[in-house]
Amino acid sequence: MASNWQKAFEEVWVENGIVAITPFVLSYSESPFALFSWKKPTTQEFYPQYEMVQNMQKVKGAPEQIKDSKFLANSIPDELVINSFYELPIRVLNKGQSIWNEEESYTLGIQGDFSSDQVLVSNLAKTLPNQETDIYIALKTPKEKGDKEIIVQMQKETVAFGESFRKKISLIPPPHLTFKAKLFAGKEDSKNDIQIAFYENGIFRKEYQNLIMKEGVGEIAEIYDVVPNKYYSLIIRKPYFLPKKKDIFLSEETTSVDFETLLPFDFNNDADFDFWDFPAAFESVFSGGKTEGG
Repeated sequence: MASNWQKAFEEVWVENGIVAITPFVLSYSESPFALFSWKKPTTQEFYPQYEMVQNMQKVKGAPEQIKDSKFLANSIPDELVINSFYELPIRVLNKGQSIWNEEESYTLGIQGDFSSDQVLVSNLAKTLPNQETDIYIALKTPKEKGDKEIIVQMQKETVAFGESFRKKISLIPPPHLTFKAKLFAGKEDSKNDIQIAFYENGIFRKEYQNLIMKEGVGEIAEIYDVVPNKYYSLIIRKPYFLPKKKDIFLSEETTSVDFETLLPFDFNNDADFDFWDFPAAFESVFSGGKTEGG
């Protein structure tokens, strides 16, 4: 019996179109499949064909699968700022038959004008057929202005598959921001304690600290790590003054924003006005008004 199995595996079931052979049951001692079982009933021993097949030289079972992908969305802008860092999400659909994962060497391939030390691709989560996944490209732009091309396509090991797209990116100088703000009751100071944070759709992007206002006017000469020609929310902060928010459209050249009047009611300096400010306010009064808002 064992020799017949060996002959079948080595001489009959050898066509390329055969993906798997399942002519037996490993262990089944009852009808109707007892005759197909390779384990002897009521024992822990196996029939000779078990050891014969176990000792045969085998080829790894890796049938050819259709590998395909489609890009559903990407956030690679037309313009980026020189000498800046970005994290750009790419959404991909697995249109093929294979399961994507890093163990099988699936990844998002990047080609084009950016060097390998300027681009880093995030880890790929396990992605089943007809499932979507987000992959992130960490990109560090060079210091020089000019146009760069980036080419994106899924790949297994070094073989690309599925949809690809090309994107030309213009690298431009950093934009400039001027801002205005008045301190309550006409106060003036020249301390470098102004902070301005940039948010995009509620997500923190960048913060500049130690800014100075003179006569109610300040500036950020060069803004990095932002995407020009997009909407941002700016929040200005000064110690012991309540934060102020303004929505702007950040142009690629100069943008101006007026925060209007900043109110000195953040007595405990927690960026909010609430019950806990009252003890701090009383302490300020009895200690001689040492807090800046007092």
